[in-house]
Amino acid sequence: MGSTHSDRHWARTLAAAGAALATLAAGLLVAGTADAATMRDPFERSIQNGNPGLWTNVGTITFSNGKKYENMAQSLGVVDRVNGKNTYCIEADTLYTGTTGDWGDWTDERTKPDAQRLAWLTDRHNGDRDDLTQAAIAGLIHQKLDPMGNEYLNGLRQLGWADGPSWDAYTAKMNSLWTEAVNGTPTDLDMQYRYTTGKRKGLVTPSITNVNGVEIAGIQYTAILNGPAVFDQTGTNTISGTTTNSAIHLPWTATGNGKVTVSVLHKIPKAARLSSPNQDLMGLSDPETVSKNITFQVQANFKPTIESNQTDHRIEYGHAPEDDLTWHADPTGGDWIAGATVKATGTLYHSRRNPSRAGRPSGTG
Repeated sequence: MGSTHSDRHWARTLAAAGAALATLAAGLLVAGTADAATMRDPFERSIQNGNPGLWTNVGTITFSNGKKYENMAQSLGVVDRVNGKNTYCIEADTLYTGTTGDWGDWTDERTKPDAQRLAWLTDRHNGDRDDLTQAAIAGLIHQKLDPMGNEYLNGLRQLGWADGPSWDAYTAKMNSLWTEAVNGTPTDLDMQYRYTTGKRKGLVTPSITNVNGVEIAGIQYTAILNGPAVFDQTGTNTISGTTTNSAIHLPWTATGNGKVTVSVLHKIPKAARLSSPNQDLMGLSDPETVSKNITFQVQANFKPTIESNQTDHRIEYGHAPEDDLTWHADPTGGDWIAGATVKATGTLYHSRRNPSRAGRPSGTG
């Protein structure tokens, strides 16, 4: 935060000295180390230590369960950073005093889809220091994951932002970020294949989509071929890239005969929950690897064929026999392999009974 915000901090601290602002409310932003829990002036453990968010005016918020924050200014945004990642409050009616507790996976099945979207959103904006953005993300986390979240947001609305936007502008930012999260979070990984030349060449088409089935741009992926085939672009069994808003087509070529399994992998941010004796928090754990496999048969060799176009079947004495031979690959078996050696042999009969040489048209590839 800039010096202007710091000036507001000192002025607000003095002004609030007689208002009994002695404890931290659920939404107050808190800085310091991951295990910091030393109680100080609430403003000293807030935005002024570097965590972005918005402040409300001084007032009282009362919850339906009887808990209340009386004559307090609330702040909404990032409460702390753990392992370089932002963390946020998820229990509006419980005082936040630090990040003491145990981090684990998000296991609540009812809220898990929304927690996944919010993990993607918080990861995307982890380095964003904009007060409105981080306050809107914190509000979404309360709204989607906190049983008392909507009551808390309603209380904040009644207090109003002290030096921030209108409530309508704030909710518009929340809605915009939620749309971003829904559209940007991968929910499905699909993959298809098709042959383009026999079973020797083809395409693998991975597809990473959101909940609406729309292709997502900007997702880094890796595809691996396990079997006798290579990707045309790399000449190896591995290729990496970044998704766009359209289908990805990865051409491959067989290097032998047999079964090929293609694996496509990408990573997605994963929600974590702090189980704390104070207030539980939402944060990020290590990204989760998502994968999909598909298997098909490949065939590198091909079947050559030969055609004879001899128009004159009578050979005059002393003349050499002539024929116009055309060989090619059987379309059902593929096309010519570059550098392959093909040998054709034939049989010449100078009478119906006595062949001058035995042989058959043949070839290998």
